Amino acid sequence: MATEQTSAVTADAASVPALNLVLAMHRLRRGLRAVLQPGQFNPTQLLILTQLAGRTPVRVGELAHRVHVSQPTATTVVNGLAAAGLVQRIKDTEDGRAIKVSLTDHGMQKLTEVGRQEAAFLDTLINALPDDEKATMLAAIPIMLRIADASTTAEQRISGLAARADTWDRSTKTGS
Repeated sequence: MATEQTSAVTADAASVPALNLVLAMHRLRRGLRAVLQPGQFNPTQLLILTQLAGRTPVRVGELAHRVHVSQPTATTVVNGLAAAGLVQRIKDTEDGRAIKVSLTDHGMQKLTEVGRQEAAFLDTLINALPDDEKATMLAAIPIMLRIADASTTAEQRISGLAARADTWDRSTKTGS
C-alpha cells in the first residue's frame, strides 16, 4: 500500500513542472486576450483566422476539426467572419457541393494587427524581467516553437488515426 502511494506521489511530482507550465500558459493566454479591444475577436474566431493564414482554402468541416469545435459552430463563426470581410467562401473545384474558406487580405491585416497588439504586450512583460531572466526567456523561444510544432504533428497523427479508425468502423458495419 505504501509503495502504491509513493509511486503515485512520484508520478504527481514529475508532472508538476508540466502542470505549472500549463497553468502559466493559460494565464498568459488570458492576458493576451485582455489586450484585444472588447468585441474585437473571440478565441474561436482567432483560431479559425490563424488556421487559414498562409494556407490553401479549407473546408469548414476541416476547420471545425482543427479548432476542436462542432461543424455548426465553425459554420456560424465562418459566416460572421465572412460578413466582416475577413474570410471568403470559394467553391470546391473537386466537389461542387462543397465550399472552402480562405483568408482575405483584410482578414490577414486584422490578424496581423492582433499579433502586433499581443506581441507588444509580451514585449512589455519580457522587457520588465531582469537581464538574466530575459535572456533565458528569449533563449526558450526556439524550444517552445519546436514543442508547438511537435504538438501539432502529434495532433495531426492522432487525428489521422482516429479518421482511419472511423472509416474502418463504418466499412465493417456496412460490409464494404
